[in-house]
Amino acid sequence: MKINLRLLLITFTVIVIISLSSTFIYYSTTTALLKKQYSKNLLNSSNDFAFEFQNGIRIIEDDFDKIKKSLSDFDSLAIDTTLLDFVFTLDKNNLIDQNNFVHSKKIQSPALLNSIKDFIDVYPNIILLYTKDNNSQKIFYGKLISADYLEKISLKIRAEIAFITNNLPNEITNSESNEKYLGNLLNTINEYKSQNRTNVYYEELKSVDFFAVTHKPKTFSAADDPSFFIIFNTPSELSEFRDTIQMIILTFALAGVFLSLIFILLFTTKLRHQISLLSKTTKLIAEGNLSERVPIVTKDELGQLGTAFNDMLERIESKEKIEQRYLEIITIINENPSIDELSNQILEKIIRVTETTFGAFYLVNENELNLISTYGISEKTLQAAVEPDLY
Repeated sequence: MKINLRLLLITFTVIVIISLSSTFIYYSTTTALLKKQYSKNLLNSSNDFAFEFQNGIRIIEDDFDKIKKSLSDFDSLAIDTTLLDFVFTLDKNNLIDQNNFVHSKKIQSPALLNSIKDFIDVYPNIILLYTKDNNSQKIFYGKLISADYLEKISLKIRAEIAFITNNLPNEITNSESNEKYLGNLLNTINEYKSQNRTNVYYEELKSVDFFAVTHKPKTFSAADDPSFFIIFNTPSELSEFRDTIQMIILTFALAGVFLSLIFILLFTTKLRHQISLLSKTTKLIAEGNLSERVPIVTKDELGQLGTAFNDMLERIESKEKIEQRYLEIITIINENPSIDELSNQILEKIIRVTETTFGAFYLVNENELNLISTYGISEKTLQAAVEPDLY
């Protein structure tokens, strides 16, 4: 892989890792905070529901106290002016006294309702209360938990409500829009039934998030199967936040590629050029051209490497020249030339190597200088100007 591609890959990888790590940390932290806040809000709504529900029971008791004086004549009981949906007594056999049974339009004819159990089986979604008259006779009264009743509470607590009986949703606020969450409500019910109950049940859905908490009033029904309420909310902010984070991640990835290209082009031009020159010069030297040198265009470590490479080439070339001259002299000697021929050829090579203009060889013999050979100057112009001892 070329160095340019490696630099691009390294830069891109670093940018993407930093971007994704920062985004993930931000997403995790923000999501946790949002979940905590929504859970806290839902728990507050659950507390508000408990207060509103108990307050509703007190209102039912107060309404019953208003009509209590008219219990001697059930036909005259005006429960339509109260929150009550039914009032009845039991006969001597602890069965519902059909003659002492007053109900609203929400309750069907009680002709087939014999016992309290029958009444609860038919209407499991009731608030069932009772008291005793002066003759210690039990008087049962209460209200039907309808969707309208729950929706009034829902507006006050800023959350949706589902009333659960027989482990199934019996009533639910805003049923048309909330019926799509029945599966999530069933999951909440299963969680409630298990021993691993949590304060807030959470599910991440495609377009919303499902937060739910269960609440069971202490006493409000005589049903065999425990009934309870689910207070839930389906905020869309978290889903929108996830979509936004996905867009941010995609933007960071694209920006990482774009910035990588810019950084490579702007900040590594000389670096890449220096590397290319090193590579090109190395190929030429490998072909045997020791006179090539690396042009130095940067002052960084690569520039220092190029300078050291050139110094190495200088020493190699110098050594090559010395070896070449040595081989030439050996070649000349092997040809068995005369002393004059040998002197002339060696003098010529010395003059060329030292890049001087002219030169001469003298032989010192018995304190006399004898000219052997000259190069670049006539023998007639040469005279010994110094003593032979200096030679």
